[in-house]
Amino acid sequence: MTQPSIFKYEKLKLFYKQLQERKEVLTFNEYDGRNCFLIRHDIDYNLDKALEMAQLENEMGIKSTFFILLSSDNYNPFTYENQRIIKTIKQLGHEIGLHFDPSKFGNDFTQEFENQISLLAKISNEKIYSVSIHNPSIHGNYPEFSGYNNAYSKRFFKPENYLSDARFNFRNKEPFRFIETADDFVTQISLHPIHYSIEGDTNYLPVLKRIYRQNLLEFKNEFSKNTKAAEELCSTNFIDDILKLIK
Repeated sequence: MTQPSIFKYEKLKLFYKQLQERKEVLTFNEYDGRNCFLIRHDIDYNLDKALEMAQLENEMGIKSTFFILLSSDNYNPFTYENQRIIKTIKQLGHEIGLHFDPSKFGNDFTQEFENQISLLAKISNEKIYSVSIHNPSIHGNYPEFSGYNNAYSKRFFKPENYLSDARFNFRNKEPFRFIETADDFVTQISLHPIHYSIEGDTNYLPVLKRIYRQNLLEFKNEFSKNTKAAEELCSTNFIDDILKLIK
């Protein structure tokens, strides 16, 4: 019988329940060599979806590691609201780690890495212990960072013990079957929060529509605080027309 997709929240809960019954779930910084699952979330596009995932996991008694991309072109981790979200994720018992993109900084990115570690520690009010690399398979760069838990290091990573939902594609690994056959080596599971919803979409169009509608509404609300800008917005249907296109 075909197992259900886990992109719907109710199916994800079934997946997590089965996972918990199989073996212990730890954060990267808790890992001490035990046979366990490590759940990792690389936050590439949206912190609101990260918070939804953090709350769902907290309700199930699961702790995971959320890797924040400070150099993201899609969200600003330094806004008041996003800093609040990052702190809330931490308060829910999860670990905050750095999602680092070395391809943006040339060959010498060591100082930038340390700068980002320091900034993220200030945002989260916690020392940062763990890092995951952004899109390493695309830029072919798998640097090591001494003194940090590196999601792609040999300590945590073997291809056969790694499950990722990148681009809604588990690459011929059926999630439920995969966790049932996980061997004694630590098993790493990478899930991107934007893929998961009540509806259970399996392609990016409805996902991106929801994100961009939310972003545009927030922009409209903020922009309208300026009286002159609000008058101009009210005199045209520009934003409302865009919202209709992406409903």
